[in-house]
Amino acid sequence: MLAWIPKVALGSLVLYLGVTMLRNWLIDLRHTLPRVEWLQVVAILVCIVAFGYVTGFLAGLLAACIFFVVNYSRMPATRLDSTLATVRSSVIRSVADQAWLTQTGASCRVGRFEGFVFFGVAHSIYDWYCAGPEGAHSIVVLDFSKTRGIDHSAVSVLEKIVRTVARRRQRLILVLGDELRTVFRALSSPAVETAGSFDAALERAEDILLAQRSAEESRALSVHPALAVFAGDADREAFLRYLREVRLAAGETLFGRAGPPTRCTSSKADGWRS
Repeated sequence: MLAWIPKVALGSLVLYLGVTMLRNWLIDLRHTLPRVEWLQVVAILVCIVAFGYVTGFLAGLLAACIFFVVNYSRMPATRLDSTLATVRSSVIRSVADQAWLTQTGASCRVGRFEGFVFFGVAHSIYDWYCAGPEGAHSIVVLDFSKTRGIDHSAVSVLEKIVRTVARRRQRLILVLGDELRTVFRALSSPAVETAGSFDAALERAEDILLAQRSAEESRALSVHPALAVFAGDADREAFLRYLREVRLAAGETLFGRAGPPTRCTSSKADGWRS
């Protein structure tokens, strides 16, 4: 059937379709496309005219990939940026534990991320992590359960976070889905823990802070064993308000009587309470 159609008619049809496409892309879409994308179309046309169709196609494909990465990296990947002082797990704690978590929760930084994590997004997460002052956070929770996937090139950036966590002597808790556990398996470190859900990660962080509280209380009772007779923190604090702390070096006078003053001869006199 094509043999019966004059070549002039076929050539005219191809020329008409080509001119229509050029008019649509260069004139009609000039005011609707973003300026950068319209200039990209013009650059592809120049490459086709100067170097051929295949070269122009490859140049357009490369430019599209570059613009996609740049534009996607500008999208906010951080879904939540907070601390444990305001974000809590669903576990019901006692009043004393809640007060302690409110007091010390700022030492645990919490971040939730979404989207697809590739090299540019991983760099923005690393910048988010480094924005926290060194020494201000002892625990960091990173939630990747809402991400749609991760590029293998981004794992190297996340390895930098793990190394920085180890250098800062922090605890890192990662929330990973089943599809991300195989990718993050290479990030094993004594300072890194994994959790199956965001709530489980918050519960683990709360347990770490409460364990620190118990350790501090144990140290306080070892310095003042007599305080162990009090049943709760409120009674202990009420009793301590009637005390005045006096720090003495070995050999200094603690108290005396009518007559020659009594001297402290113990070398462990520092830290006594009168």
